[in-house]
Amino acid sequence: MKVHNLTVCDQVRQEINGKFILIGVYTNGIILPQIPTTFSLGVWLLLESERLGDVQFKFRVRMPDQDVELFSIEGEVNVIELEDWTPIGFGTNILVGQPGRLTIDAMLQDETEWTTLRTLLIRQAPVTGVDEHGRPIKTA
Repeated sequence: MKVHNLTVCDQVRQEINGKFILIGVYTNGIILPQIPTTFSLGVWLLLESERLGDVQFKFRVRMPDQDVELFSIEGEVNVIELEDWTPIGFGTNILVGQPGRLTIDAMLQDETEWTTLRTLLIRQAPVTGVDEHGRPIKTA
């Protein structure tokens, strides 16, 4: 079993036609205007399976340097096509108490150990954006 295209974002939505919308995609890190804070964290990925039928999964989001688990989810997906990878999207609000590394880990099917799929650095800094007129703005 393999995970492809893991994307971390603010929110994952699925349209009625089956398409996914990823809002606020993070690239190399997460910058927050203040810490501690609660913010929305979403994860979207494609799961490649070698077999049809129900596939068990567990995912967790951690800050390993503080030994804190922020979120976990487990369940199963029904793989109906081996050629088409199965999309999985999930998310929730998480509380981050201090800056540091955030990991997204998985245990798929019969695995007994966690595998880190992605690591992002969370840091506090002013967030720059633009207002409705395209002028730069900064949050404190």
